Amino acid sequence: MVILSYKAIREFGKKHHDSEEALKSWYKIAERSNWAHFHDVKQVFNSVDSVGNDRYVFNIKGNNTGW
Repeated sequence: MVILSYKAIREFGKKHHDSEEALKSWYKIAERSNWAHFHDVKQVFNSVDSVGNDRYVFNIKGNNTGW
C-alpha cells in the first residue's frame, strides 16, 4: 500500500490529539501490509471503502467528527 502523505496524517494528529493514537495505529498496520486485493484490506479494516482506481477510504476512530 502506498500512503500518499504521512505529513498530513502527522499534522492532523497534532491538531486533533484525540485522533493521534488511532492514526498512528492505522499507519503502522497499513505501512507493514502487503495487500493484493480489496478483500485483503477489508479483512483487516472492515469499515474500509473502495472509491476506485485502487484508492480507499478508511474509517479511523469510528469516523468521529466531533472536532
